[in-house]
Amino acid sequence: MQLGTQVFAAESALDDTEEKWDFLRRAALATGAFPFAFRVIDLIRDISDFARADLNLSRHEETKRFSYTDGGVFQNEPLGLAKELVDQSPPSQDSNARFYLFVAPGSKPSQVVRTFCAENADLFRTATRLIASIREQAAFQDWIETEKTNQRVKLFEDGARLLQKLFKQVEPAYTSAFAKAMTDILPEASQERSEQHPNISESLQDARNRLRNRFKREYDSLPDQSKEPWLDTILFLKTAAGLTKKDQMEVYSVTVESCQLAGGALSAFAGFFEKAYRQHDYDLGRVAAREFICKLNKTSFANAATLGPIDYGAATEQITIRHELDGLKLDSMDRKVRICFRNRLRARFRDLMQQSPLKLWIFGPPLRCLADFFIVRPWLDSLLQLRTNRS
Repeated sequence: MQLGTQVFAAESALDDTEEKWDFLRRAALATGAFPFAFRVIDLIRDISDFARADLNLSRHEETKRFSYTDGGVFQNEPLGLAKELVDQSPPSQDSNARFYLFVAPGSKPSQVVRTFCAENADLFRTATRLIASIREQAAFQDWIETEKTNQRVKLFEDGARLLQKLFKQVEPAYTSAFAKAMTDILPEASQERSEQHPNISESLQDARNRLRNRFKREYDSLPDQSKEPWLDTILFLKTAAGLTKKDQMEVYSVTVESCQLAGGALSAFAGFFEKAYRQHDYDLGRVAAREFICKLNKTSFANAATLGPIDYGAATEQITIRHELDGLKLDSMDRKVRICFRNRLRARFRDLMQQSPLKLWIFGPPLRCLADFFIVRPWLDSLLQLRTNRS
């Protein structure tokens, strides 16, 4: 199960307790508990941590133990979390002025394996490609959902603008009829939606303010008697379509070339070999984000506001990058660390074989030792580039 986000508000000294810090420590460990390399981490969660009521927790069960592993295995693009944080901002803010910067350690190349075809698609190769495809699909789930939502929102906004043109031409009598109809059905529709989805509900006035800001130009161009009826009409349509608090997400991807990274080897796991590697790649991302924002500020958009200056002191600090770490290869990394990592993986392999339900007659001690020495170790030596001067 992937680890969610838990925030403790430091409102008083009472929050600075060993119990809460221990929870945060274990949560941090769980976020890096890569499967098979590290054990899963147990956390005791309180029922109040969850907004949903569909987790099969009885009313008498206030806490429950969950076991976590590294969420990045299946979900490493947290656009949904970013949107949830944005939705906590005042509804009067114009969604047109919101941008999302996704800073990634490298570009996302195609995962197509051109050597895979019907002629060589045996069971093993097919299973390998299926597993890889499922993993890639899961890893980009937020991107997929964001694109789907953006398409739905665009259809709604196109319909809202079409209705605005009609409301410009409609007779005042019909406008009054629309206003009365919306007064009767909109509160009921909003209440029903709030009961079904309490975590994304908002007051009618907040929803009106959100739409009024989103369609300010269309709203202002309508006759006074048509403004609120049109607004309530499109609010009803948005509520009925399940698009409450959903807006277009303008996402900009900021990446650096993989050849610049220090910890990009082993699917970026090499960054754990030394703190300097992670700091180098993190600083590259900061510099790339700064340069992108500065460039974007100089660009004019026809229908969107540009990003303003970064109102954050650290944004002006000088960043020193150790360019001698650019594109660091495995064979240039500390050999002792790679040997330690190899031995740790070998130990995990032996644990896995010992815990196998077939251990009594297939994975006995002699066979485990032979598999480790003649298969696992040579493969890891090749993977970690330890072929020379084996240790």
